[in-house]
Amino acid sequence: MQTITHTSKVGRKELLRALDRSLAVVEFALDGTILSANANYLSMCGYQLQELVGNNHKLLCAGGHLLSRAYTDCWEKIRLFGCASGLFPRQRKDGSEFWIEAAYYTVFSESDTRGRIIKFCFDVTERMRAVGEKLCLLDAVNRSLILAEYSPQGDFLGLNENFISSLGFSRVDLLGKRLMDVFPPLDPQQSLPRELWRNICGGHTHYQKMEWKAANGESVWLATLFTPLFTPEGKLKKVLQVASDVTFATEFERRQRQRFQQLSLVADRTSSGVIIADGIGRTVYANAGFTAMFGYTEQDLAGRSAACIFGPEETSVARRLREGLGPKESLSIEEIAYGKNGQRLWVSWVSTSVCNDDGRQEYIVTVITDITDTKLYEVLQRKALEGMARDVPTDEVLGMVCLEIERIIPGIYVRVMGVDKQNRLYAVAAPSLPPAGAALQDIPVGPNDSPSSRAVYFGSSVVERDIA
Repeated sequence: MQTITHTSKVGRKELLRALDRSLAVVEFALDGTILSANANYLSMCGYQLQELVGNNHKLLCAGGHLLSRAYTDCWEKIRLFGCASGLFPRQRKDGSEFWIEAAYYTVFSESDTRGRIIKFCFDVTERMRAVGEKLCLLDAVNRSLILAEYSPQGDFLGLNENFISSLGFSRVDLLGKRLMDVFPPLDPQQSLPRELWRNICGGHTHYQKMEWKAANGESVWLATLFTPLFTPEGKLKKVLQVASDVTFATEFERRQRQRFQQLSLVADRTSSGVIIADGIGRTVYANAGFTAMFGYTEQDLAGRSAACIFGPEETSVARRLREGLGPKESLSIEEIAYGKNGQRLWVSWVSTSVCNDDGRQEYIVTVITDITDTKLYEVLQRKALEGMARDVPTDEVLGMVCLEIERIIPGIYVRVMGVDKQNRLYAVAAPSLPPAGAALQDIPVGPNDSPSSRAVYFGSSVVERDIA
């Protein structure tokens, strides 16, 4: 047994006095009975001196620690070598647990040949709590992510259970093997060439989504981050792989792309505009019909709402769509829309929700149809009928019709012409034309006269390509 014998009482007192000011100190008999404790120790454990003296030190030990191997080993070292040290859990008077870092020494003096044990310690609870939090974090990472360690040459050094369960290989299959020998790249663009591995080993992290071949031959997609780890001296120690299994998401994306491709083949064959947006209204697909109708390409709308075609009314229309379209529902509106170059047209907008298995709105499919001709006929018919029902004179009714056509199709002027008994044209209504154009009278009808005259003569529409 190692012992410390003091021959100088003065030296011992000076040493203890210095230690007493800086550390928590407690003395035990060899059987563990507490003989004394300083103020630092009493403050740390919450007891008064008289409450401790005469009691066994087990009073301060947390219950589980008394049954642990660490407790047995500590006292075995004290018995054999006269000293021991380590981190130990303790219990305060109020029952709360704290941690101490302690050193035990067996001391014999000339006046006391039976010997005693002096313990020097200090509270490391906060440090242990921080360590515990880090351990909990590491445990959470280990349980949730795929981890592997590689030598600088790319050989497997270690891997966690998630790596084994995801790829189906055992540790015996992989440890000591070269990464690229076991998992050769299935796609040349996914490989880790030597130059890239050298960059990683030189201190650069690298992120890549890679397809790995599992032991059963199936593909497993891993989103992987390779990170180099260095010693305090700056020497490369190993390369850490942190990955997550994104096979399901990757397969889902692939299926979605296939669905979009199939849908685009069908949608691009219709003259109607077809828009597919995500759950919050951002455009992810626009067909050729939409581009032909409005001039906007799929790239123009990427990440934007197709409601931009409503110009000044975009915000209000988007709100109506958002508030009126629920899961598994459709919403139909009719509004004036604007093309990329400013042209106006009436459209029918029909949106339908597409929900996932959980009932959450995942996509919004919208079909947009040009109803300008239908709307024009409908509006004109309504205006005319309303005018006649109110006994409005015919020329005023036709004037309202002219103005409505000009509102729906901006940039044109409308004039209604009549034919008298002498088969000559005269102006009936032209509310937006200047007086000279509105008051035309006695225009002959014939095959070689004005466009209006020719239209009456032939009984069909006439397009004048050189109006001058």
